[in-house]
Amino acid sequence: MTFPDSNLSFQQHIHPIFLHDCVSSGCHENGQPAAGLDLETLTPTFTSGNNRIVVFPNDPDQSILYRVLLGNYLGISQMPKNRLQLSDAKIKAIRTWIQEGAYINN
Repeated sequence: MTFPDSNLSFQQHIHPIFLHDCVSSGCHENGQPAAGLDLETLTPTFTSGNNRIVVFPNDPDQSILYRVLLGNYLGISQMPKNRLQLSDAKIKAIRTWIQEGAYINN
């Protein structure tokens, strides 16, 4: 899968990554998502069950959602857990989307 270098759409580019790599594994689907983080919805809050913010718009390096894709972070295992790491292209797309503001209404 290829992604544009900028202006990534949540609905067109990012949400499909979440559905394929985070929801289909049975982890972050709605209902009882792992760590309270529902990535199945089109209107995520990006907070975990303990109200920890996991996405800081414009700051991927402070965003737990991005950092755990790279490796263990703050005691959280690399994600997706017990699966192959996301491709470099998918990780870059998520980083770019966060860097550009992490908008979900586009």
